[in-house]
Amino acid sequence: MRIETLYQEFLSYLKIERNCSPMTIEAYASDGKVFLRVLDHLGVEPDTKQITRQVLRQYIVWHREQDMSSATIARRINSLRSFWKYIWNNEYVDADPFRGLSIPKQSRELPTYLSADECRRMLEATQMQKSPLLRARDRALLTFMVFTGARRSEVLNLQWPDVDLPGRVVRFVAAKGDKTRAVPLAEDVCVELTRWREVRRECDHEHVFTSRCGRRMSRQALGKALRKALMAAGIDKPGITPHKLRHSFACMMVKNGADLNCLQRMLGHTRLDTTGIYLQATAEDLRHAMLKHPLSTAARPEPEAEPVPQVTVEWL
Repeated sequence: MRIETLYQEFLSYLKIERNCSPMTIEAYASDGKVFLRVLDHLGVEPDTKQITRQVLRQYIVWHREQDMSSATIARRINSLRSFWKYIWNNEYVDADPFRGLSIPKQSRELPTYLSADECRRMLEATQMQKSPLLRARDRALLTFMVFTGARRSEVLNLQWPDVDLPGRVVRFVAAKGDKTRAVPLAEDVCVELTRWREVRRECDHEHVFTSRCGRRMSRQALGKALRKALMAAGIDKPGITPHKLRHSFACMMVKNGADLNCLQRMLGHTRLDTTGIYLQATAEDLRHAMLKHPLSTAARPEPEAEPVPQVTVEWL
C-alpha cells in the first residue's frame, strides 16, 4: 500500500484518537515528509512492500551524510516506528522491518548553554534596540526565558491569564490541556513583564509575547530576537537557540545548588534522569574542582622564599 495514504490516516489517528497536540502532529508530519523525500532520493518506491531493514539502514546513512545529530536520527526513526506499529496493528502489513534495527546512541553530554555572565550581557544588550516597543518586549521575553527555563512552545503559547504577577507565579498548560505546572517568578521577571504590558499594543487575543503589529509572536521572530541580543552582546557561541536558554537556566540552577527534584518540576520533565544530565560537569568545572584537591600544589600557596644569607668571600 502507498505510504503517503497510510501516513495521512496515521496523522488523523494521532489527532482524533490519541488527542495529540498540534505541535506533536506537526512533528510527525514533518518526519513523514522527510522519509518520503529520502525514499525518492534512494530510488525506492514509497510502498510498504518496499520498506525493508536495508532501506531503513540506508535512511540512517543518508542522515549521517547530512551531518544530522544522533538525537535527530533517533527521533525520526522512532516516529516511523510508531507509524509502522499503527499500520501493523491495523493489519496493513505483515512484516516489521524495524525489528532488530539499531538506532544510533544519543549523546548524553551536557548541552551547550550560556553562562550567568553571558546571560546578563545578553539581557543588557536588549537595551540597544532602537524601537522602545521591541526593547521592552525582548527584555521581558529573554528575561522570562532565562528565569523560568520555559520551552519555546510554552513561551509562544503563554497567555496573560496564566501569569499571576501579584502572586509571582506562571502556569504552563500543556497543549492537550491535561497537564499544568506552576513555576515561581523572580522579581526581575515580574518587573520586565509589567513594563512590557504597559507598552504592548492592544490585541484581540491574550498572548503575552506579540509582534510589532500585535500578532502572536512566531518562532522565527523569537529566534531573531535572541540572535540580535547575542550579537549586540558580542557573544559568538555557536548553537545557541531558544531551547539552549532552557539549558542555560537549568545549568545555572544546578551550579547554585538547586534541588534536582525541584528543578525537575520546574522544567516539566517526566523522568528525573532527564534532569540529571545537568549534573554533568563541564571540563572547566572539573579543572577548577581539581585545583581544590588538598594535595594539589596549585591549591597551596607558594611558601615565601627564605632570605639569602649574605656571604662574604675572602680572597686568599
